[in-house]
Amino acid sequence: MSTALGKSTVKQRGFSVISVCVWSVAFGLAYTQAPLFSSNQNQYFLHGLARAGFGFLNLDWLSNTVDPTPVFSLLVQATFRALPLVAFYAWALLLFGIYLYSLEGIASSVFDLRADPIEHRVFLALFVVVHAALFRFLLFKTLGDPWSYTFEAGLAGQRLLGPVLEPSMFGVLLLLSVHLASLGRYPQSVLASVLAATFHPTYLLSAGLLIFAYMIVQWSEGARRQALMTAGLALLLVLPILVYTALQFATPSAASLRQAQEILVRTRIPHHALIEVWWNSSVVVQVLIVAAGIAIARKTRIFIVMASLAGAVAVLTLAQAITGSMALALIFPWRPSTLLVPMGTTLLLGYGVEAAWRSRKTGASIAGPVRDLMSRGSISLTLLLVIAGTVKFRIDLQQVASSSAQPVLESVDRSKHKGEIYMIPPQLQDFRLATGAPALVDFKSIPYRAKEVIEWYDRLLLARAFYREEPDEVSCRALRDSVTRYGVTHVILESAQFGASCGPWLERYRDGYFAVFEVGVE
Repeated sequence: MSTALGKSTVKQRGFSVISVCVWSVAFGLAYTQAPLFSSNQNQYFLHGLARAGFGFLNLDWLSNTVDPTPVFSLLVQATFRALPLVAFYAWALLLFGIYLYSLEGIASSVFDLRADPIEHRVFLALFVVVHAALFRFLLFKTLGDPWSYTFEAGLAGQRLLGPVLEPSMFGVLLLLSVHLASLGRYPQSVLASVLAATFHPTYLLSAGLLIFAYMIVQWSEGARRQALMTAGLALLLVLPILVYTALQFATPSAASLRQAQEILVRTRIPHHALIEVWWNSSVVVQVLIVAAGIAIARKTRIFIVMASLAGAVAVLTLAQAITGSMALALIFPWRPSTLLVPMGTTLLLGYGVEAAWRSRKTGASIAGPVRDLMSRGSISLTLLLVIAGTVKFRIDLQQVASSSAQPVLESVDRSKHKGEIYMIPPQLQDFRLATGAPALVDFKSIPYRAKEVIEWYDRLLLARAFYREEPDEVSCRALRDSVTRYGVTHVILESAQFGASCGPWLERYRDGYFAVFEVGVE
């Protein structure tokens, strides 16, 4: 096997810093971010914002559970204290840029994409297309929700990129690791892998498999000592996050561990953890994309990396399907597919562009006009997707502002006091970060230590018992238990419950959708 990962690594012209920045911004705008704070940010920003002094979140029970992503929380804390909120969008944009840079480098190591600037531009424009918000919208409308992220996401609805900044986005560092390994820069590639796992420990398996693949490559090329050094460096760098995870999430009781696993797998994240839930026809397409990418990358180091990852995913996923192990399901053995699918898609794009370019080069008489047309078309298409992404962001902002929950959230934000704890509808996931007030529980935000997962579920059952379709004595008993056991001081009623009476309580706010009552006051 050649010591070069691709055909023309040395000959290719570099992807200049300015070009990377311009295309990264265009890519990020076309992809589109959601407004702060939304979706998974409600969980992963909580610890950092609480430590930064946001509202009274430092008194929220969830912010005092074990932090599963302490390094990310430190980033959130430092950013909130030192920079304007727009910096969170900038961090995401940086990760978008690393994603584009890494996959472009991987494709360019297999194809001679940089030899012709127009060919390179066409490839980048198509890369933006298959990731753009507009393209995802069209997939959603024509094929349904499971297809929205087919060409970039991994199995089980897990993916590297997303509309919000969160720890999983740092998985783009794993792609950077692959790119660096393609250049033979193994120490840097190991560092990138370990950084990804440090920001989000669920990438430990993916990082370990990648580093093992690099060792196979080095060993096959006769660099056996270097392969051992790669393993030693990886172990040294990953040790802190391994120790933290082992110490903080160790569970002395097997029964508690089993119960917590059941709650996570069956109740909270079946869409990520149960094969029968996440398997659908779009998965078949993703498997074919990965297979095509592996075939395209043959005779390169990328082939070994992709084939190793795919083999591990297949074996571990089959093992989970056969054993039904919840522990294995929560390791997410299919998570390395979040690398494989984007790599497969990118290599398919590179293959298509390279094939089309070779055929066009045979017709010298039309090369000039066609080149001009494709150059202008690539720029125009990218600008169109940027505009569409920007429009979507503005629409999302307007939807947040006009949400039926926005008035009650603003009211709580203005009137909250230290020591208050709110019982909220379990689906009102934006409550904590929108108001800075502690909440009893919501369905979205969860802890990960076993005993804390069990407490989360106990709280959730109380909330569900209260927010019944027809309020009755069961609802009132759930509220009283929440007050006694967890110190609830306020409750938010939905309109369907406006007729409920679980006094003594005093109405503090009401609109057409929600009402706020202070418990224990008449």
